[in-house]
Amino acid sequence: MQRSLQCRISDITDIDPANPAEIIQELTPCLALVAGSGMDTDTRRLWYNAAVRALEGMPIGLVRRGAQAAMVKADHPSKIIPAIIKEVESDWNWRKRMKSPAITAIPYRPERPMMSEAERTEVGGMMRQLVEKMQRTAPQFP
Repeated sequence: MQRSLQCRISDITDIDPANPAEIIQELTPCLALVAGSGMDTDTRRLWYNAAVRALEGMPIGLVRRGAQAAMVKADHPSKIIPAIIKEVESDWNWRKRMKSPAITAIPYRPERPMMSEAERTEVGGMMRQLVEKMQRTAPQFP
């Protein structure tokens, strides 16, 4: 089940990648501020494609926060993506580290069984006797 956009934005551990439409939606105000009328449609399309590739895999919450910072700092289209990455890079690296398994668990497989079959049978019999004794001596409640 796809989580809501608001839920993904507010989750500080979210590592689900933003989709291209979400990235473009966050970048559009940034580009509108710095590009003015100097970029034609084809140039904008090319810029958006490059921007989506540069931010590929980044969660929407970080894209949004980075885009907000870029709106204040960037004064040219070529400075938007570097401003976003600079703003969120440490948090993005932290999220990736926290979600990746630090140690791969290796199951313990002894070379030989811990107990022989005879020992297991003996212990099993002792356990049955203990359970029966406990049931006989347990207090009876009405």
